[in-house]
Amino acid sequence: MAVVVRFVNKFGVVRENFIGIVHVRDTASSTLKEAIDSLLANNQLSIKQVRGQGYDGASNMRGKFNGLKALILKDNPSAYYIHCFAHQLQLDMIRETKKARVEKEILEGETKMGKGLNQEVSLARAGDTRWGSHHRTIISLLRLFPEVVTVLQYVKEDGDCSQQRTNAKGILSYFKKLEFFFYMHLMGDVLSYTNALSKHLQQKGNDLLEAGNLINETKRALNALRENGFESMLEKVTSFCEKTTLR
Repeated sequence: MAVVVRFVNKFGVVRENFIGIVHVRDTASSTLKEAIDSLLANNQLSIKQVRGQGYDGASNMRGKFNGLKALILKDNPSAYYIHCFAHQLQLDMIRETKKARVEKEILEGETKMGKGLNQEVSLARAGDTRWGSHHRTIISLLRLFPEVVTVLQYVKEDGDCSQQRTNAKGILSYFKKLEFFFYMHLMGDVLSYTNALSKHLQQKGNDLLEAGNLINETKRALNALRENGFESMLEKVTSFCEKTTLR
């Protein structure tokens, strides 16, 4: 775990210093809290002196009751939490760019207005164990693709470090390839079938016969996609590409 502190020195100048990397046996919030306490103590500092804390959006960090944020606030109510500024800046850029695009499309008659339409969408993080999260990630990426490109172009030019800028440049380069759009739409369709099946199988009190029928229906749908879905898939991908311009 890397720890960085921002502070005001005796001359009234805001400084930001990296104070160390700590090895942790796991990423449980209590383990991280112990490591931070120890690191601060080794530098003649205390949690009681902290006036702010900022991390990414992981549940072990920002959890309301048992996250690292909550554990530190129990010791020091003045350690106000804010979402990691770099992440927050990029999320704000996505929201603002999406808002401007939707407004433009409404004025030009390309987007319909109505209850439940044009709701705010955010990027979903893909999980390691829940395949449904991969489906949400792809769907949100498709909906927010122009905004994601805008943020990546910003990071490519003004990222905090060369690694960030290089990564953004590489992703943007891949975004220009037809195979990326094809794979994204293909996996979106495949996961839409398997996600519906997965949700049904996780429900309590499922009837085995009904579950078996749903599995067979999903297999038939996937097979139909394999045998007859190429033309319609290609049309959908082509339409998406025509609306998307990368420079």
